[in-house]
Amino acid sequence: MLYWGEGEKSPKMSRLKLANTDPSMIRIFYLFLKNVIKVPKDKILIWLLLYPDLVDDMQKRFWSRATEIPLSQFKGSIYIKGRHPTKRLSYGVCNIYVCSREFKEKMMIWLDLYQKMLAQ
Repeated sequence: MLYWGEGEKSPKMSRLKLANTDPSMIRIFYLFLKNVIKVPKDKILIWLLLYPDLVDDMQKRFWSRATEIPLSQFKGSIYIKGRHPTKRLSYGVCNIYVCSREFKEKMMIWLDLYQKMLAQ
């Protein structure tokens, strides 16, 4: 359900990616990747989308503690200038992903099957 609502569904992308500001969602998806799909831990990667006033190392430490995902799995963050100068996310947006066409196709099939099941 998390992926249906928050995951990257573009067929052009060969990765399974979920982005959110809620550490609990990121943690649940991490556990799903590790324990259900059996993705090796070192293949699960994280990058952050941050505003210029946020400090990269501090945000990575926050997300690592909040999700229990090791810092070794974090990649370079991307900084953006927000549209509104005062409405900012305190810890940025966390993106968790696995580069795998196989897992992406599997997820898209599962989503399709689930939607059909709900429609019955």
